Amino acid sequence: MGARNFEVSILQWSTALDESKDAWNDTFVHPDSTHWLIGGPRLPIMGLTARAGITEKLDVGIYLTKSPGANYGFYGAQAQYNLLHKKQQKFSTSVRGSFLKMYGPEDLNLTVYSADIVASKEFVLHEKWLRLSPYAVVSGYLSASHEKSEVVSLSNERVGAFQAGGGVVARIAMANIAIEYNQASVNTVSMKIGATF
Repeated sequence: MGARNFEVSILQWSTALDESKDAWNDTFVHPDSTHWLIGGPRLPIMGLTARAGITEKLDVGIYLTKSPGANYGFYGAQAQYNLLHKKQQKFSTSVRGSFLKMYGPEDLNLTVYSADIVASKEFVLHEKWLRLSPYAVVSGYLSASHEKSEVVSLSNERVGAFQAGGGVVARIAMANIAIEYNQASVNTVSMKIGATF
């Protein structure tokens, strides 16, 4: 993003969940067959994110999310470093490290650590007000959970895996609109709308 540049955005995650599977059905208490934490075929999670350019190659970000109507949410941080930038071809490759931590429930700690490689190419449709940047990302992550309650008896878990995804960012003057799809065991679509200063 470049030194002394800032971005503030709102975001929306949407994750497909099978309400009939025990992995979701047994996660929380519900009085009947209504799964009010979803309210449809996808689980929505809304949030805020902010990024700042520290140097020409390094930027850092923070984010805070909350699932509407639920007692849980997530917060996290990331650092991204530009490895390669071909100005003439408008092609970039970066590496990113991040963590995500759940807040709310008193019975369980959940933290996810990830390392990503991101490749993008910019297309200038109008020099002053419209640029499109499609990108691809490959991620490796480690999810660690720890039960801290006497109410339930759960084993501590550490699960690592890889996933791939892609998206596109549209820069319209100072505004940014991005959409991303992640291919994994549970697929996720996210959308972000923000502004860069």
